[in-house]
Amino acid sequence: MIKKIVKYLSYLFIPLFITIIAANQYESFLDHKIQTEYNAALGRTYGVDEMNKGLAILKNNIVKDDVMLFGSSELANDSIDISTHPSHMFPNTDLNRDVCLVGRAGTQSLLHAMKMGTVADGAKDNKFVFIVSPQWFFGDESSEKQYFQAHFSEIQFYDFMDNGVISDDIKKHACNRIVNLVGENSALQVPCFYAYIHRSDNWLFKCAQVLFEPYYFVRRKFVKLKDKHDAYKAIKRFKDNPAQNVKEVDWPNEMKQAQQNGEKSCTNNNFYAYDSYYTKYLQSNLESLKDCYKDIDLCKSKEMDDYVAALKIFKEMGIKPYIVIASTNGYYYDYTGLTRDKRAKLYDQIAQYAKAYGMDYLDLRDFEYEPYFYKDVMHLGWKGWVYIDEKNCETFFINP
Repeated sequence: MIKKIVKYLSYLFIPLFITIIAANQYESFLDHKIQTEYNAALGRTYGVDEMNKGLAILKNNIVKDDVMLFGSSELANDSIDISTHPSHMFPNTDLNRDVCLVGRAGTQSLLHAMKMGTVADGAKDNKFVFIVSPQWFFGDESSEKQYFQAHFSEIQFYDFMDNGVISDDIKKHACNRIVNLVGENSALQVPCFYAYIHRSDNWLFKCAQVLFEPYYFVRRKFVKLKDKHDAYKAIKRFKDNPAQNVKEVDWPNEMKQAQQNGEKSCTNNNFYAYDSYYTKYLQSNLESLKDCYKDIDLCKSKEMDDYVAALKIFKEMGIKPYIVIASTNGYYYDYTGLTRDKRAKLYDQIAQYAKAYGMDYLDLRDFEYEPYFYKDVMHLGWKGWVYIDEKNCETFFINP
């Protein structure tokens, strides 16, 4: 009888043991390939899902000491090429480091905070730049859900929840927001259920956590291995891209050239938006855009709670991202009824919270009416990127 039991158990555990060994060997292989074959061209490329929704590439870039630039749609440089965009300006003679563009359109505070909360252990001081956009605070729940679901990362969420430094209150806030934002998405039910059972200390929720922990333990191992597999596939796509030379920078000359490029690109409107943007998005809609945002209160958005939660995470993790408080195109938003005074209240609140949590910040409100600082109605343009690139080098990243 005992021999039969041993025999049947061997049928179960020997294949399992072999699978575990093979998975560990494959993971070691992937770790080596990611470390040795990574090309900085991947980090400079906007919208690479394997980086934005993964961990392996982000952690690799932290160890490499890249400039980690967290933002949203302003990181894109495809609609009109801006020569002063960070993808063209790093590495440079003031700062010989590559840049890593983290974020896509609609990526906001909570998603970025979870990313930083998972990779910050390997970071050095002043590692992150965090661009906070006024458009995050418009309070459009439908768009917020759409973007959050599109950019939500299961592996980042689990790693965030496993971080013992981050307080339970912050984790519960994240779990509640995740349940509200992704609960309707059938493709995200597994991590959503994990968030649901971890958002309370009620004994029923505690029992559910214990009951499902074996499943989620295996699940975390699986998504971690898959993340590294996907990361290596992405790295192979960029493996043969040419290296980017260290750029000789003369900041006054860069600003002069940015002014000239902006003048050439913005010729058909008074908003200082580039011509094709104005023709495609604004020209035929001017009547409906007039005063369309007059009733919006940016300071009452749920995004403000997420922004404060992000600051708490940064403080608990012992990191101090350089917070760039992006302003916006004052000419356009005056036209829409979102007046300068209303925008100033938002900038004040963002700055006050940053100061309260000990974060250094760069406030761009004084450039709302600076021609060519923005390329359209909201996204940083020719002069805007020169200013931020130089500030990043001067304030935080100058080599000794």
